[in-house]
Amino acid sequence: MQGTGRSAIRRSLWKKKVFERAGILHNMLKLLFLHHLYFKLKIMKPRLYSYAAIVLASAVLIYSCSKKGDTGPAGPAGPQGPAGTQGPKGDSTTANVTYSAWTDVAFSPVTIPDTVDPTKKDTLYFVGAIVAPKLTADVISKGQISTYLNFGTTASPDVVPLPFTDLIFTGWNIQVDYAVDSIYLTANVNASTYTNGGSKQAQYRYVIIPGTKPASVNTKDYNSVSSYFKMPN
Repeated sequence: MQGTGRSAIRRSLWKKKVFERAGILHNMLKLLFLHHLYFKLKIMKPRLYSYAAIVLASAVLIYSCSKKGDTGPAGPAGPQGPAGTQGPKGDSTTANVTYSAWTDVAFSPVTIPDTVDPTKKDTLYFVGAIVAPKLTADVISKGQISTYLNFGTTASPDVVPLPFTDLIFTGWNIQVDYAVDSIYLTANVNASTYTNGGSKQAQYRYVIIPGTKPASVNTKDYNSVSSYFKMPN
């Protein structure tokens, strides 16, 4: 009986030690778990902050992109496109202008019998004419006709518009009248074309503008007319 009692005491002491050791082990495991959890959170904390920062930045970026901003400045102009097809040619005043070459004109005297000596004749004036087929009634009433006299030569021109009056230097007085198909000239002298040194002088030329005269053309200035309409000498 004594041996049995000792055995029971030993078993009781062993169980007590086992429970004590088990408790100690349990506490140690808890400490290890808490220690592991502490370090894990300590390591993951910066990552959690980084993740949160990434999420916040993404949200701000999405909001910024979705928000409609002010209209930006206009971009540079693009390259010029190809030229379009040319339209039909219009009926311009320039295209319908008619001008003659420098033309010889012969003047004839208009006379009356002399009152003192009937065998003689007194000259009243001289007349000449230029044929102008494009001079129509419509042009006379609505267009512009100009006639010019070249005192010089084609190589060295000295052109004046008609009518022309110079009683001081040349003594010439030439008037002009227009009729269908004809231009009539009246002068106080024989203003016929003549040859001097192999070159003709006192030749005549006309320009017919069927419509309104271009504003930039001065018909009193022959150079302005010939330059604008590109008239050859």
